[in-house]
Amino acid sequence: MIATLVSWYRLARALADRLGFLPPLLARLAVGLVFVSTGWGKLHALDQITSYFRELGIPYPELQAPFVATVEFVCGGLVLVGLGARLAAIPLMGTMVVAIATAIWPDVAGLTDLLGRVEVLYLLLFAWIAIDGPGAVSLDALVARVAIPGGRDRHPNTVDDPFTVETTLRGGPMKPKTMIIASAAAALFLSGNAPARAEQAAAGDEVRCAGINACKSHGACAGAGNACAGQNACKGQGIVKTTAEDCKAKGGTVAPDKK
Repeated sequence: MIATLVSWYRLARALADRLGFLPPLLARLAVGLVFVSTGWGKLHALDQITSYFRELGIPYPELQAPFVATVEFVCGGLVLVGLGARLAAIPLMGTMVVAIATAIWPDVAGLTDLLGRVEVLYLLLFAWIAIDGPGAVSLDALVARVAIPGGRDRHPNTVDDPFTVETTLRGGPMKPKTMIIASAAAALFLSGNAPARAEQAAAGDEVRCAGINACKSHGACAGAGNACAGQNACKGQGIVKTTAEDCKAKGGTVAPDKK
């Protein structure tokens, strides 16, 4: 019985070793595709993104909006294909830190709430890629095999990474941290969440618009059962659901989403 269990354990361990390339690949595909998409969306909606950054109080929004959009698109693409992924992950980490500090932090209810935000998970994935590298199935690994002297003659499971010391080609033992991060990457990929909401608003989705309601029982505080008694006194300060374009056309401002 024990011998059978040991045999099955060794078989499972050997299979896991062979699949060591998969977790970093899944992580890169998940965050790379998301940030290429959101970066591209921001580049084609810079006016809306600039206004959104201005509402969040981000300095120099006219410069920051195209900069962030370019970083997400270019660095997201580099992470996706695994070319200079360690370096590309660093500015993406910076964008997530700014997003958390400006758009997320004011609404955070506690540590558990913070850790459950998708922006934090993206930040952790980028940190993992920056430290551990893009993995075996990447352009970094391919360049290392071709360009570094002796790269083809080294042990078949390893090769020098051109941007660091060493990376796995066929995959070493799948570490617990690798499995956990890969699971998070897969969950993010399947959920389809994006790190920013402004580009979704630019595509025509409804947003929370402040400053356009007529205050004739149409505001967010309307209703006979509340203190407004059906005649709210919000005086243009209520919240109305509409598109970002309509909100801007009527002179309103897009309010951050409330979770």
